[in-house]
Amino acid sequence: MGSGAKFDDLLTQLGTGKWNLLVFCSVAYWTVQVPYHSMGGAFLTPQTDHRCLPPDGALPLLLNDTNTTTVSKCSYLAKVAGGGVEVQPCTEWSFDNSTYDNSLTSEFELVCNYKSLRPTYTSMYYIGACVASPLNGWLSDRYGRKTMMTFAMIMYIILGNCLSWLPNISALLTLRFIMGLMHPTSLQSGFSLVMEVCEPRYRSTVGILVFLPWALAIMWWGGLAYLIRDWRWLMFTVTIPSFFILPPLWFIDESPRWLMVRGHHDRALQVLEKAARWNNVQLPPRDQLLAMMEDISSEVMSCRHFQPSHAIPLPYAQSTQVVHKAQISYLWMEDWHVGCRLETPTSPGIYKSCGGRRMPNVTLAYLGLFINEFTVLVRTKKMRVITLSVYSIFFTAGLVYLGLSLGGEGYSSDPFVYMALSGVMELPGSTVTIPMINHLGRRLSNIICFTVTGVALLALTFIPASRVWLVMILALVGKLAIAAAYQIIYLHGAELFPTEVRIRGLGTASMVSKLGSILAPYLMDTMRSVWEPAPSLVCGLAGLMAAGVTFLLPETAGAALPDTVAQLEASSFSGSSQL
Repeated sequence: MGSGAKFDDLLTQLGTGKWNLLVFCSVAYWTVQVPYHSMGGAFLTPQTDHRCLPPDGALPLLLNDTNTTTVSKCSYLAKVAGGGVEVQPCTEWSFDNSTYDNSLTSEFELVCNYKSLRPTYTSMYYIGACVASPLNGWLSDRYGRKTMMTFAMIMYIILGNCLSWLPNISALLTLRFIMGLMHPTSLQSGFSLVMEVCEPRYRSTVGILVFLPWALAIMWWGGLAYLIRDWRWLMFTVTIPSFFILPPLWFIDESPRWLMVRGHHDRALQVLEKAARWNNVQLPPRDQLLAMMEDISSEVMSCRHFQPSHAIPLPYAQSTQVVHKAQISYLWMEDWHVGCRLETPTSPGIYKSCGGRRMPNVTLAYLGLFINEFTVLVRTKKMRVITLSVYSIFFTAGLVYLGLSLGGEGYSSDPFVYMALSGVMELPGSTVTIPMINHLGRRLSNIICFTVTGVALLALTFIPASRVWLVMILALVGKLAIAAAYQIIYLHGAELFPTEVRIRGLGTASMVSKLGSILAPYLMDTMRSVWEPAPSLVCGLAGLMAAGVTFLLPETAGAALPDTVAQLEASSFSGSSQL
């Protein structure tokens, strides 16, 4: 019996009670706190009508456009010596506050030459999330699920509550970037902790339910923004409840699975005994539990130390010497501070000197490891098809999902109603996927969802903006379909990548999805100002492209999943077959 099966049996004995539910409810509560910031740009940096306030004696600049004359919002005519006039950029504006009493747009005058800062406010958050996404798995494995989750949550709370009081846009953008760094760390570490303390028979259900509050938060976000029209008081109101997550963090334990794998058996035993008390169950004797922990640690360490097929040359060693990926990774994370040391492949646990080499050589070795770790995803034909296909689908999902979430100004006459209804669309988008993938499989389900998204958004390019309700309905249909596709592609991607590269594959794919999210605010704001149907056209074509790319991927439902890249390459891989 493998280490995972042994621990799952132990979780079954522990059952589901107060100990597990505290973790589930805490992470679910935290999920409510995040959308207010990740989608904050919808109400904090809206496009706001404005007019230039020229200085005394200046003249308005008239613009002629297709038989109409308008007053420039960004320039005016200033009188100069000799009776002439010259065009000067406007430095003061009057804003229409009929929808928003005070927004970042009006307070910091993010118009004309500074209008690009409106989408940048949202993009800075996702730049931080993009940077943190590939690092989160390593940090969580290195320092623990609860440790990283707690650190990220506390940082997010502090920064979120500082947001309302910052005096300038530069400080706001910097803070948004740091909050973005905490976004994947808090959510993904929390999700890992939930899954690792969850009874096996409930994992599928809990994995979906723990993120359902996200949809509820989006609905609530639309309602709160309607009630509170000043951005500072709005952010203060939505961030204060985040402090309520702090007391439960004191009682939540570190993942016992992680403690066992890392060799912290005494701490793992204390956590399991506490779980048994809280859930009113009996555990096996202590000596039996310790023996199981030793078996799990030994199994994990044996996998970690003996992988000769993945050895890479050591830059500072003789040509006959090699170091395993796991060993150099372990050397970097655990022992870099004691100098250059090499664990011999034939004697795990025994180290020898590297000839007094200095730290830069270890850095070169780690750089070689990083290159080797990434290129394994594209080095072979079938692995390359899967990786590039999954990347393009994740990019599309990140772009279209956030684009439609921020699209209230373009797809509805009332951005508050649009945001609330988009949250309603996420409820079936998140739950309907369960029967859908069970009956249709992952591949066909994703093709259907992306096709519906693409067709709905392309139809918007041909519908006049005056048909307000039809425009909003089609946009919300697209939001429902892309929300469902987002759920399915994470499951499909996890099953497509072989076990030995699964974390790398999903981590880098998540990073690519954040690249799409970085571009989404500019698509919905800047491109719409150039040509109004542009966002719908781009997102619609991207949705159809993702549906087409999904045809290249095999079905994974009910298939035996490969553990190694070599097994994948030897399989009968094709877009029309099971993996």
